[in-house]
Amino acid sequence: MEKTSIPNLSPSEHLTLRHIGEGEWYSLDWVAVQRLERIGLIEERDGIPMTTKEGQRALGRIAASS
Repeated sequence: MEKTSIPNLSPSEHLTLRHIGEGEWYSLDWVAVQRLERIGLIEERDGIPMTTKEGQRALGRIAASS
């Protein structure tokens, strides 16, 4: 089974991904949002940023490595 690596995220991108994963959209770093969307970890659904399946896996790998 191939193990996918954790994306190289800045502290702001990591925090932004975590906030989006927890449904907290009120105070996001919009530059980080744009990069996370560009690399496929989040997507906009009905005007709301949401994690993709890959974003959820990345959050799980980040939590497991902590």
